[in-house]
Amino acid sequence: MFPDAMDVHLRKRGRVKATRKGGNRAGAAMPRNSPVAEAQGTGEQVGKSLMQVMAIADIHPFSDTLKEWERGVPVKCGRDWSAKAIRLAIKKGPHRSAMTPEAIELVHEDVDYQVKASFSQVVHWEDIKYNLPSNFKLLPLAVVPQEGRRGRIILDLSFPSRRLSQGGRKRKMGPVVEELVNDSTETLGPQIAVKLLGTVLPRMFQFMEEFPLQEEIMLSKIDLPDGFWRMIVSDEDRWNFCYMMPDPLGSPLRIVVPPALQIGWCKSPAYFASATETGREIIELLLNAKVELPPQRAEDYMEPEIPAKLQKSDDGKWRSINVYIDDYCLAAVENATGTLLRRISRSALHTIHSIFPPPDVLGQKGGKDSILQKKLERGDARWETEKSFSGFSLTARNARFACPNRRHEQSQRSSPRS
Repeated sequence: MFPDAMDVHLRKRGRVKATRKGGNRAGAAMPRNSPVAEAQGTGEQVGKSLMQVMAIADIHPFSDTLKEWERGVPVKCGRDWSAKAIRLAIKKGPHRSAMTPEAIELVHEDVDYQVKASFSQVVHWEDIKYNLPSNFKLLPLAVVPQEGRRGRIILDLSFPSRRLSQGGRKRKMGPVVEELVNDSTETLGPQIAVKLLGTVLPRMFQFMEEFPLQEEIMLSKIDLPDGFWRMIVSDEDRWNFCYMMPDPLGSPLRIVVPPALQIGWCKSPAYFASATETGREIIELLLNAKVELPPQRAEDYMEPEIPAKLQKSDDGKWRSINVYIDDYCLAAVENATGTLLRRISRSALHTIHSIFPPPDVLGQKGGKDSILQKKLERGDARWETEKSFSGFSLTARNARFACPNRRHEQSQRSSPRS
């Protein structure tokens, strides 16, 4: 893909470092209107964070850190890749799972949405190859099939840059040129929230097991669309996560430069879970303090179709507020006055919008609300006695849960009360 002159130039220089922060590797003056300059933020703004901390979230001490992350989470993904590693990445191209006609259509549709919603920018390789920015890495794109749903697009950051195998043995991998990005990434953010993810379902099961038999638990789930994409990295750090568009053979090589957190990067879950776990704790704070919040425009969609049974016992208020990455999982027994479910709904909705505001507040064109209208109208967030959480179907009426079909063959489980 490199012309001969470029190939010789890069081979002589080896791994060329930037001459200044945010500069280019070759050290040449970058034109003001160059694609690299524009993608680094000197042109049209790309990569505006969809996490903007509002007033309600200020009651939590971690809100100051979230405000710092609005400009980009801390990133350190190892040294700049060598010219050889970049050549090999171009020759390898996207993962074969991203090269089927269905996957290509999916990727093009998603990237088009990302560009319109300012999640990503697309540049032409011919426009940047002589002035590669600092941190530039080129990663294979993959599409993971999902049962009953469209495929999930991820970056394979667990794939090291390797030389091609020798001797024509196609299945044998050559020696590593650059280590995989996930291994070279340093931990710079808190890890507590991501470690709590394994306790979400056990906490819900314990709650369901301990509540009085005469009571009826109501369940609700609020799923945040675009999850990781709502948080960004800095302008110079986005070049760590570039990937090639899966275009038809012979098309000009296009590079996607994504400022948003990527599915596949080992630190994305920890950063995003830190934000949503902060939200969970804010919901608890609002409920414990009995804060009177104004009505929220989406709360009526969460009302149960059949009025919930009121609490009969006198041994406290029964509720469980949880979050699993981008799913707020709520469980409660309606109190004797019939107000608890609405209070939880209102607190949850206001809290989510206090961290991830709607597009009209952000001034974002073409983006999705963090509380998606389509899902509300579909009844996804409605309080019901049965809900699906993290692949498990919960039936709160009898404190039972079941695995989906694929897992059901491996394990058939229910709570001790079944």
